[in-house]
Amino acid sequence: MEKKIKNFGRAAIGLGLLASLLCLLTTIYFSALFLAMLAGFAGFICTNIYIVLNNKHVVNKEKINPGIIGLLLNSIPMLFVFIILYFLKKH
Repeated sequence: MEKKIKNFGRAAIGLGLLASLLCLLTTIYFSALFLAMLAGFAGFICTNIYIVLNNKHVVNKEKINPGIIGLLLNSIPMLFVFIILYFLKKH
């Protein structure tokens, strides 16, 4: 069970990194934003599963929690959309 929980943490970080990189590609290909949102949503699911299972079984007692890093990385596409909408509305 411990291995599955750690794999969910790694998947959350990996999907968060993918979502962040796709946000950078949005300046070239606007359709990359849709893929970034999908990767961010999948990352949120993995992060939530990791956090619930980690708290239930108390597997990870490290200082840097992969669940928190996953949440931060997976929230970047949504923040990016909010920033784009703010600047489009402002002009």
